[in-house]
Amino acid sequence: MSYKWHGSRYCIAPTTSKKKSMQRRSGFTLIEVLIVITIVGILLGIVVPRYGSIAAAMNVRSAKQEMATLLAQGRATAIQTDQTVKVIRSGNVVSLVAVSGAGATIISQQDLGSQFGVTLSASKDTIAYDSRGMVSGNTTTLKFIVTNGVTRDSVCLMSLGKVSRTGCSL
Repeated sequence: MSYKWHGSRYCIAPTTSKKKSMQRRSGFTLIEVLIVITIVGILLGIVVPRYGSIAAAMNVRSAKQEMATLLAQGRATAIQTDQTVKVIRSGNVVSLVAVSGAGATIISQQDLGSQFGVTLSASKDTIAYDSRGMVSGNTTTLKFIVTNGVTRDSVCLMSLGKVSRTGCSL
């Protein structure tokens, strides 16, 4: 043990081996690590439940967009091919079917339930676009409702064939 003059008094000077070991010591203490883990756990506890509701809302929005796209595609195909095109909903599956004198041809088919995890309901299960793109035999606004748990949204189809993604009351 050695004494060293420090200002106005003598102090015990650490040996060089202790000094070196104190200088090499770096890292985190157990308490610091536990505090960080606790903070991260609290933040995850807040964020994870919200992520589930956000994901459900995004799936409903995506399914709504897909339904609107299928309706618009059916109308455009009817006008382009100068033939009747039916949009048929069977459960959560939506099919576009071109109807001609020779028979029926499936143009497109989407299972919104397995693709987005939603439930699809409609005020009418089968609609037909005539060659002008108008909805045949319909004078009211048709609604297609997409649901995932408590999150709901809808797509409206006007009698003239126009698809509306907004302003459709549930």
